[in-house]
Amino acid sequence: MSAEQKKDSIVHDDLLDHNYDGIQEYDNPTPSWWHMIFLGTMLFSVFYIVVMHLSPITRTRYEVLAQHQEAALEKQFGELRRIPLGEEKIRKALENEQWVAMGATIFEERCVLCHAEGGRGIQGLGLNLTDDVYKNIETAGDILNVLTNGIGTAMPSQRANLDDNEMALVAAYVVSLRNTNHPQGIPPEGKPIPPFFSDTPTEQPASGG
Repeated sequence: MSAEQKKDSIVHDDLLDHNYDGIQEYDNPTPSWWHMIFLGTMLFSVFYIVVMHLSPITRTRYEVLAQHQEAALEKQFGELRRIPLGEEKIRKALENEQWVAMGATIFEERCVLCHAEGGRGIQGLGLNLTDDVYKNIETAGDILNVLTNGIGTAMPSQRANLDDNEMALVAAYVVSLRNTNHPQGIPPEGKPIPPFFSDTPTEQPASGG
């Protein structure tokens, strides 16, 4: 057999019988190791679905997210977040300078448009929070009430913007502003009230005169 005949024989032996528009296909099946890998991935996918999505012992991604959020809140607020919203929560926030500073940051983001930087007030818009005279507020709890419910159209409710911890931090910051008497503060409006917490050193002493 000549070399040309041998070549033709090999070619014909390697070609499949079917013919599509003059195109023939070589008989080259995928190797067995490829089939093993494919079968392995199929089996693994079944195992993954059962364990990661159907098993009651496996947490969903939402549960994992909730766990991380819980850990972040615990790290950020600690004991404060376990105290119900009220004066005791404000008192606790006042004990930590970092929490008061966080309240100041939230105040600068949410409240300066009406109360100006540092709580000095804007005439006809927001009261001066750095003196010893208040409207609609007689206790620290009233600060939370104003934040939660607002005051008509003059002061919108912040319930949609702040959670309980953030409200307590803002209230603590407002308490800390009392009697700091900002040099650019607007004239006082309202009436003097007793100290919010007489035993809390963060609240400034009343000024004379």
